[in-house]
Amino acid sequence: MEKMLLFLVTVRKICLVAIAGGLLLTAGCASEVLKGQVDASRAAQDELAQELAATREHVRQQDARNEELVRVQAELEGQIQNVVASLRKETEELSRERDLLLQERDTLAQERDLLALRYEEATAPSVIRNAAWERPADLTIVPNNSEKRFRPVIEDPELLPPRFEEGKIILEISDGLLFSQPLRHESPELSEQGKARLLRIANELRRYSPTGTWRVEGHVNGPVSDASGNDRAIDVSLRKSAAAVNFLAVECGVPSNRLEIAGCGCAHNVIARSTSGVCRNDRIELIVELQ
Repeated sequence: MEKMLLFLVTVRKICLVAIAGGLLLTAGCASEVLKGQVDASRAAQDELAQELAATREHVRQQDARNEELVRVQAELEGQIQNVVASLRKETEELSRERDLLLQERDTLAQERDLLALRYEEATAPSVIRNAAWERPADLTIVPNNSEKRFRPVIEDPELLPPRFEEGKIILEISDGLLFSQPLRHESPELSEQGKARLLRIANELRRYSPTGTWRVEGHVNGPVSDASGNDRAIDVSLRKSAAAVNFLAVECGVPSNRLEIAGCGCAHNVIARSTSGVCRNDRIELIVELQ
């Protein structure tokens, strides 16, 4: 009996030792697994740290590039502003030079026309020696600086009295008496009354100036601005003069080689500039050599 108990005790000890050994073996295996998991976590952490560092470096470089772009943009905007200011200044200077050149051109054109008139007057043959000319029966001869000049009479109560200067007659015809109103700046048109008036004047003056020059000057009251704000006073006055010259040549039979055209703008106003309506400054001046 005692031997049986001793055997059982021995077997129990052996079992306990086996169980303890198994537990130790299991613990060792679990420790190895945990160690592997820890090593993998550390490796993943190191990899994440590297990626974070790379991302931070990329962000730093991007910020640096953005700062450089902002600096370059500011420099370019400054350069553009300087270029625009320089171009605006050059444009203003060119505009002033253009205005001066236009004024000089108009002045030279007027001087040229005046010299041409003086030359033709100096070289024109005397009408008394012109066999093709016949003295009108109702011609009036008046003394003028010890010379005999022929002065026509323009019978039109709406016209201002003509002026006589250096062998020429100067007729001032208001736009309201000559052109359709309101005046079309792009293409001025003679009214029917204006055509009849100009025809009567031409028929009267043609008898006293068979070979002389007929100069038609257009005048306006003040600056005439277009849609862009440019002054077109010279252009408008020239178009008015051209309309009258075309009628004189086509309808009145005045030879075109004796007709001169001039646009004077608002450079020769005869009264103070008006701010409303058609005034005396808006006119055509017909300057005819008397012979």
